[in-house]
Amino acid sequence: MNQNIFEIISQLVRRLLYDGDVIRDEERLINSLRDEGYDLDEINQAFEFIFSSSEIIDLPEKEQKRNKVKVNKFRQRVLDFRERFKFSLEVQGIIIKLNTLNLIKEEELERIIARSLVEQDKVIGITEFWDILEEVIDNDLRLLAITNQINEFQEIIDTEDKYLN
Repeated sequence: MNQNIFEIISQLVRRLLYDGDVIRDEERLINSLRDEGYDLDEINQAFEFIFSSSEIIDLPEKEQKRNKVKVNKFRQRVLDFRERFKFSLEVQGIIIKLNTLNLIKEEELERIIARSLVEQDKVIGITEFWDILEEVIDNDLRLLAITNQINEFQEIIDTEDKYLN
């Protein structure tokens, strides 16, 4: 990887993490990088490096035994760079809880994440995440189990029930 790609990656990280910029218009971002002298191939490689890295981390067996959560195999999906900025911190915490408590399957989580990334120009909050969860998990008993385990969802359900006749 050449020096220009590292510089582009550094700029993107600085803009997103330190300056707090949310990249809403990729075309404008690409044009600004081209104006700074970077060629399109370098920009594409930098974007590919940043936005294609997601991985799954296994919790060591010692940690599984030490924690009170009883699961056969605990797997924690690490959100990639783009996904971290798409979900609010509260939703990121809910995703961890859903995985830890085995309330959601890996395939369902991937569908939820893919569905969330389609939402344009907005960070996914708890209410939007619940709506997407309801679309993906079409099983009322499982949704009830999730609401019983995840306190953040109980507030949403209580609010919705107040307005039902």
